[in-house]
Amino acid sequence: MINSTISHFRILEKLDEGGMGVIYLAEDTYLNRRVVLKQLPAHLAKNKDLICRFKQEARAAAALKHPNIVTVYELFEQDGRLFIAMEYIDGVNLLEFTEQRAITIKQALVIVIQICRGLRKAHSDGVIHRDIKPANIMVDEEGWVKILDFGLAKLRENTNITRTGSRMGTAPYSSPEQLRGEALRPGADIFSLGVILYELIARQRPFKGNTDEEFIYAILQKKPALLTKHNNEVTASLQKVIDKALNKNVNARYQNIDRFLHDLKKEKKFYAKYEKALARPAVRKSRARNMSFHLRDIESSVYRLGAASLRVCLNQLKQVRCKTMTLLGKKAAAVLSALVLVAVVCGIFYAQKEFRGRFTNASNKTVEPIAALLEMTDTPAFLQAFGEFQRLNLIATGSQVNFDVVDNCYLFVFDSNDVADVFKLKEDGLYSLQSQKSMKKPPHELAGKKRVWVQDLTAKSRRAEVIRKAESK
Repeated sequence: MINSTISHFRILEKLDEGGMGVIYLAEDTYLNRRVVLKQLPAHLAKNKDLICRFKQEARAAAALKHPNIVTVYELFEQDGRLFIAMEYIDGVNLLEFTEQRAITIKQALVIVIQICRGLRKAHSDGVIHRDIKPANIMVDEEGWVKILDFGLAKLRENTNITRTGSRMGTAPYSSPEQLRGEALRPGADIFSLGVILYELIARQRPFKGNTDEEFIYAILQKKPALLTKHNNEVTASLQKVIDKALNKNVNARYQNIDRFLHDLKKEKKFYAKYEKALARPAVRKSRARNMSFHLRDIESSVYRLGAASLRVCLNQLKQVRCKTMTLLGKKAAAVLSALVLVAVVCGIFYAQKEFRGRFTNASNKTVEPIAALLEMTDTPAFLQAFGEFQRLNLIATGSQVNFDVVDNCYLFVFDSNDVADVFKLKEDGLYSLQSQKSMKKPPHELAGKKRVWVQDLTAKSRRAEVIRKAESK
């Protein structure tokens, strides 16, 4: 076959051979481009079911136009043999990609998100891939991830080719319902994708076995080990996402790829911040790094609070201006709007001045911000004071906290309504200031709560003042 010509394709080399076909690298002599040719094996060409499935692969894949799906160019027959011409990917499959390098959790999420986008297109067109595995995922030199081989795809409307009761796919990545030979839904691909994500993060599969039978038993009966046993950077929220994707009950799993994609994007944003903060020298030396980076960064939320209030004021001002223009005319409305704007600015100025006066002393800048924050029980008041103390440089937060000095580091835990608890960082862990007890579980297991590290920057100056007064006496 090498150097022979089939239709207008010249065969360059044989790339692979599997149960569903022989794969060649070829050159399109019309368009001067490299393509991949897939041929149904000659000894199987008389099997009508396989021929029908082979044609189905071409039709299903050709209908899917998406950057994360390999493009199918054409289906043709020559000398009684069927061929598919498809896009050539200059890269490696996901299995080879991960063997060549170690990837971070963020990179794993980026890869799986791209696969999700391709599957979202397929599912919206009624195609379930049914064989999502690393060997069917390609990564090209530019970082694009593409899905290969829709040879096992099942058109939802077509039940003549793949009957309920037949098992297809690759055992280590197959869903429980697929192994039982049940009718499949998009959740089957989500389960396979969950296995891939687990494997990328843990560097091993969630279900172990040496034979197909062992894999099948593990997938149907056993529960995967927690990812934190393999990677201590995994958060509780990411574990929850993977657990849902790997749920053995298809009804308790993600019901559509959009929801799964949404949660993966949220996790990717967090790990993007995590990697950025981890690159800072001060953070790398922190002995509380493993604990602190399990916590969501809420500093941006605090700053957005002030911006949101300003937008509300401006929108209200715009509404007043529009109504006034209707009643009094443009000139009068312009004057009145200017007066209202001045009044709003003055009101904001005096409100901020009054607020600062509650927590600062004009004659002595050494105040106790932590003591003031501890008195707050409702979240809005806490966030307002929190932002003001940041502006006055009385506290440090998030990645700015210096964990080398533990006696002035605090962990505030709260939700949208109230402050749930405050912990003080000690050499041997965390101590609750509310329950007066040491913490028995890591902070990232406090589900449904927002967390922020706070360091009192005034503690050092207060200690120095106490020492000075003691020496003077």
